[in-house]
Amino acid sequence: MLRIQMATVLATLLPGIAALFALIFTFTSVNQTREELRITEQGQITDRYTAAVTNLGADSIDQRIGGAFALQRIMKDSPRDRPSIVRILCAFVRVHAPTRRPLNASSGEIAVIPPYPAADVSAALEVLRSRTIRRGDALGVELSNAAIRGAYLYGARLEGAFLNLADLRGADLNRAWLRFAYLREADLRGAYLRGARMEGVHLRGADLRGADLRGAHFYHAGFNATNLRGADIRGTDLRGTFTLTTEQVVSAVPDSKTLLPTDIAEDPRVRARIAEVEAEGDPASRP
Repeated sequence: MLRIQMATVLATLLPGIAALFALIFTFTSVNQTREELRITEQGQITDRYTAAVTNLGADSIDQRIGGAFALQRIMKDSPRDRPSIVRILCAFVRVHAPTRRPLNASSGEIAVIPPYPAADVSAALEVLRSRTIRRGDALGVELSNAAIRGAYLYGARLEGAFLNLADLRGADLNRAWLRFAYLREADLRGAYLRGARMEGVHLRGADLRGADLRGAHFYHAGFNATNLRGADIRGTDLRGTFTLTTEQVVSAVPDSKTLLPTDIAEDPRVRARIAEVEAEGDPASRP
């Protein structure tokens, strides 16, 4: 009788035990397959990465453009490669568009900086401009000493970027995020910075003559030796800035909507300048 009972219990348990082993086997197989797929995927990304960087260094400008946009796709597919891709693209821009142009071997003259970046440099800048910033990403944009006049950087995420001594004349930086960026001695003459977020930006020695700064936010920004002559600062938020002077504001184009530190806003010269600008009613008015 006991044997019959044990056989019955064993017969009852066997399907469950078999199912448990099948589940363990399936789980192990799935994990192994997943790991194999991950390794294969990483290998494919490595191959794509190598090919893209190779194209970026090619003699053909078409290949260089293709290399830049191939890196853009890899940046989306591989989060861990985003910081290195940003560094590679920044290095590409600095090398291919330096502010210090070498002497022309035949004429002995320094090459003239073009009014707009070359197509391959523009492609690299477009990838940097349009990249998606995710939490925890290292921003790491380093474009100091880059000559990128007329560059299209609308809405670019450039927080903490290094743009010291960069040539950004006429660049479109409207609505760009430049918070805590370094723009020391940068050339921003005639640049477009409408609605740009520039809180805490470093502007020591920067040249902003004739720049369009309407609606930009400069809270806690430094203006040591910054040239604002003819800069359009109508509706610009300059409250809380340090080292901003009355002379700088008077040399610019302020209006009654310009937000200024209290001591500067109450200066008679600033009030007179605002009245002059609003009386003229000409957006292009310059002192």
